Amino acid sequence: MSRVSKNIPQTDSGIKRRLIACLVCGFILFFLLIVRMGWLQFVQGSMLKERAYKQQIAIKTITPHRGKIYDSTGRLLARSTEVDTIFVTPDKLKGSGNTEVNKAMLAQALANLFDIDYTETLNQLESDVSRIKIAEKVDLEKSTALRKWLEENNIR
Repeated sequence: MSRVSKNIPQTDSGIKRRLIACLVCGFILFFLLIVRMGWLQFVQGSMLKERAYKQQIAIKTITPHRGKIYDSTGRLLARSTEVDTIFVTPDKLKGSGNTEVNKAMLAQALANLFDIDYTETLNQLESDVSRIKIAEKVDLEKSTALRKWLEENNIR
């Protein structure tokens, strides 16, 4: 009986070098990934957490247009109406010729038009707040009256 010998090729040193180079590159990339995750978690973590919270918790109510609602006889029961929300930006209030606006007079007019507290409105107008919500769901008549009053008193 004759023995069949199989030729088993000797391993080339070039293959070993390439394998070691690939492993080293893999370990370096893995190390860089760990460093980046640590940077995001520990160095920037609180800032990113705050930004995510602000993005997720932002409350903005959007009231959709419902359309008309009829009863079974075709009589109109309800319909959508357009309403306004009144905001004031105190640092941008200007009179004619870029003059200072009398905030007491403005607070009195807003209090009379929208049935709100004069003192609280005046305090808000004199504060450092960038934007104040005066009233919401204001009908067209009141918002038109406010626009007319602002034009008569040259307030922009």
